[in-house]
Amino acid sequence: FNELLPWSGFSLRLYQRDIPKLETLLDAFPMDRWRRLRRSLACVWPRVLWLQEDNEAPGDQLNEQAWGRSDATAALGGEGVLRRYDAWESVLHTLKRRVALARGRTPPPF
Repeated sequence: FNELLPWSGFSLRLYQRDIPKLETLLDAFPMDRWRRLRRSLACVWPRVLWLQEDNEAPGDQLNEQAWGRSDATAALGGEGVLRRYDAWESVLHTLKRRVALARGRTPPPF
């Protein structure tokens, strides 16, 4: 997703060596920057979630009776259109762009 998502606009990059001091780092992070990151995340969240039907972990599938709907993603309601922009579709789109570039073609737009 590197070329698809502007990671620096909605995420805080930390290294493994930062784990022992994570609490201190997070406490020191400016609140206004947290707010900006959260606002930006609201624009990209479908791209990092798996919203397609039948993609739950084995044993975690929700049946029709549990939801009273045809699939677990029906809970999206009016936002069901977001399924076209979920993590699966984002991966496929990224791969299509890479193949086009490798073949010297113009990649499809984001």
